[in-house]
Amino acid sequence: MARLPVSTAGGYGYRARRSAPSRNDKARWLWRGMGPGSAERHCVSHRVRDTSVVNSYDLKILLAASREARFLVAASSSLAISVLSSATRSVSSSTDKSERSCPISWLIFLRGRSSSSTGIVVPPLVRAPDHTAQGGCQPAPRWLSKGFVSSRTFAQGHIMDKLPAQMTVVAISKPGGPEVLVPEQRSVPQPGPDEILVKVEAAGVNRPDVAQRSGAYPPPPGASDLPGLEIAGEVVAVGSNAKRHKVGDKVMSLVAGGGYAQYCIAQDAQAMSVPPALSIKEAGALPETLMTVWHNVFERGVLKAGETLLIHGGSSGIGTMAIQLAKAFGAKVFVTVGSQDKIDACLKLGADRAINYKSEDFVAVVKAETNNVGVNLILDMVAGEYVDRNYDAAAVDGRIVQIATLNGPKVSVNIAKVMVKRLTHTGSTLRPRSNADKAAMVAAIEQKVMPLLREGRIKPVMDSTFPLEKAADAHRRMETSAHIGKIVLEA
Repeated sequence: MARLPVSTAGGYGYRARRSAPSRNDKARWLWRGMGPGSAERHCVSHRVRDTSVVNSYDLKILLAASREARFLVAASSSLAISVLSSATRSVSSSTDKSERSCPISWLIFLRGRSSSSTGIVVPPLVRAPDHTAQGGCQPAPRWLSKGFVSSRTFAQGHIMDKLPAQMTVVAISKPGGPEVLVPEQRSVPQPGPDEILVKVEAAGVNRPDVAQRSGAYPPPPGASDLPGLEIAGEVVAVGSNAKRHKVGDKVMSLVAGGGYAQYCIAQDAQAMSVPPALSIKEAGALPETLMTVWHNVFERGVLKAGETLLIHGGSSGIGTMAIQLAKAFGAKVFVTVGSQDKIDACLKLGADRAINYKSEDFVAVVKAETNNVGVNLILDMVAGEYVDRNYDAAAVDGRIVQIATLNGPKVSVNIAKVMVKRLTHTGSTLRPRSNADKAAMVAAIEQKVMPLLREGRIKPVMDSTFPLEKAADAHRRMETSAHIGKIVLEA
C-alpha cells in the first residue's frame, strides 16, 4: 500500500489543519505534481514531519480529489493556452528571428504528432494561472505540453511570421480540357520533417501537367492532387530535419505536385538555391526540365564529349535545355522541329543542324550528316511511328531514351534492328521516382551543372508568362505547340 503524507491530526498533509482541503488546495497539489506515489516527496514543502499508512477511506478521498483537481485543471485549459501564448510571444520577441515560433492558431490542440502538425514552441517554464501560493513559474503539466508539437518538430523555430491560413490554388475540377482548371481556396500546407514550405513566385507548366489534367497521368500516391511539378520562390518554413535551406532563402525545386498554388511543399534535398544569374521566373522554369534532361541524356543515355545527339522536339522546354547542356559538354546536336522560327531558335542556342520534320526526313539527314554512321543517342518524346525510324537513325551500339509518348505508346517495330545494331532502348519518368533518387540527381546537378548556371552560360528559354488564375490559358498555349521554350505561371 502506498505511503502518503498525513499528520497526527488526521489532515491531508497539513499539520495544523483538521478540515479537508479546498478545491484550490487539491488543484495546487496536482499542479505541483503531487498525487499517489509522489506526495511523500513533498512532505517538507507542506511541513509534514511524519508519515503513516493511510486507510482505504483516506485513499478513496484523495483519489477523488485527484480526479476533481485534474478536471479543474483541464477546464482551465483555455486560460492556460492564453498564458502560454503570451509567454511564447514574450520569449519569441527576445530571441533571434530565426528562433521564433509559428504564429498559427493555438487552437490546434492535438495529441500525438504528424508531418502536417503545426509547429509551436512551448516555453519550458510558464506562469501557472494562480495555482501556486507565490504565483511563481512552474513547469507546464505534461498533459498540456503534449497537446502541442514543438516547433523543432518541423521548423526548429524557423517559420515566417503571419502566414495566411488559406491560399489560392488552381485545381482540376474533373478530367478534361483547359477549362477544367479552376481557382479555389485551400489551407496552406505545413512541412514535414524533411520538407520546406515555399511561397511560390513562379511555377513551370509542363506536358505532364496537361496529361494529368486530361486524366492520363494521375499523381503518385501521397502526392498533391494539384498540377505543377516545378516551382521557385521564398522559403517560409522548414522541417526539423531540413538542413540545406532556411527561412528567407530563394529556392527552385522539383515537386511531386502542388505547384499551381501560392504555397507549395518541397523536399529539402530536392530544392536548389536560385543562382544570381537567373530571375525568379527563369528559376521556376528550370527544375523539372533540368532534372529530366540531366538524368535521361547524361545518366541514362550516358552522352559523352564528341558523340552525336538527336533531340526530337528541339524547341520545347526540354529540347532547348538539352541543346544547351549537350553543347556545353562537348556533343554534336541535331534537332527536329516544325517551323522556320523554331529552327532559328535552336540554331541560336547552338544546335549543329535543325531538321524540319514536315519537309525533311530526319533519318536521311542524320545519315548524311554523319557519313552514314548514325547518331549515338536519341532523346525522344514523340514515340509512335518515330520508334522504328529512330532505330534506323541510330548508330551501332546506339542508345534511345524515351521520355514521352506524344504520338501514342503502342507501336509496331522491327526488333531485328535492335539486335543487329546492338541498340539500347530505355526510358524513364521522373515524377514517381523515390525522394532518394531525386536527391541524388540534384546533388549531381549542383556539382556538374550549377557552375554553368551561375556563370549564365545556361538559361531556360522563356516563351510566355501567365497569372496563376489564368492557368487554363497557359495550357491552351502549350497545346498549340507554337511555344518555344518554357511557359510559366506567376503566383
